[in-house]
Amino acid sequence: MKVKDHMLSQEEFELVFDDTLQCYRTVPVPEDLSPYYESDKYISHTDSSKGIVDWVYQKVKRFQLSQKRSRLLRLVSSDFSLLDVGTGTGDWPVYLQERGHKVHGLETSSAARKMAMAKGIEVYSSWEELKNKSFRVITMWHVLEHLEDPGESLRQLSDCLEPGGVLLIAVPNFRSYDAKKFGAYWAAYDVPRHLWHFSSKTIQRLGEEAGLVWIRKWPMWFDVFYVSLLSEKYKPNSNLLHAAWVAFRSTLSALRTNEHSSMLYALQKPEKAI
Repeated sequence: MKVKDHMLSQEEFELVFDDTLQCYRTVPVPEDLSPYYESDKYISHTDSSKGIVDWVYQKVKRFQLSQKRSRLLRLVSSDFSLLDVGTGTGDWPVYLQERGHKVHGLETSSAARKMAMAKGIEVYSSWEELKNKSFRVITMWHVLEHLEDPGESLRQLSDCLEPGGVLLIAVPNFRSYDAKKFGAYWAAYDVPRHLWHFSSKTIQRLGEEAGLVWIRKWPMWFDVFYVSLLSEKYKPNSNLLHAAWVAFRSTLSALRTNEHSSMLYALQKPEKAI
């Protein structure tokens, strides 16, 4: 399938299926991806609320913070230390820090990193800085799909987890109803920033290869409404009511198939080496 960078450049890319990993990869990958991120349109690196789509994104993001923490506390005790990979502007670690948790971020974008640090978060600028660091929890909110080698990235993060530690990974799910309905307009393809497009089988396999044990998965309930709104916006003659209808249908479909628009996966490092 051919997909355009609807958000920014309008360039066209191809999604090629990987039978082994049960996912799609984006080809070709630009030699320099930084121009595709350094834009006011790339909302996860800003705190902008301009326009209805940005406003919805920021409102949903704030609402989900408590839900994320609640899910996390089902898996670990409240005295955890946490690394947020791809922390963006730092809203998640700030929320946790305000509640007494020890948090760090990792963000390679200098602009986003400065915004997070201005909020009082200690943020690493490169993966190399993680060497010899150890955390009880590592979170990746819509980050893994951006990484060139997700398998190697998970192996590195596994090394940073304490025995018994938990890795939470949220990613879009190309097997969802809304992905099929919007096709090449599906906003969560987000080429070329998203280099990979995962299924649940992909995450389970990559986790196992990194020495991590599958615990469970949850739906990211609100992502489908934001993604559908943005997908509809990319289409000619867009209709916001149609976006809401697709999101509703996708949610109903997922109650039967468990293929939600975005999924949150919990993986754990064994107490003893496998």
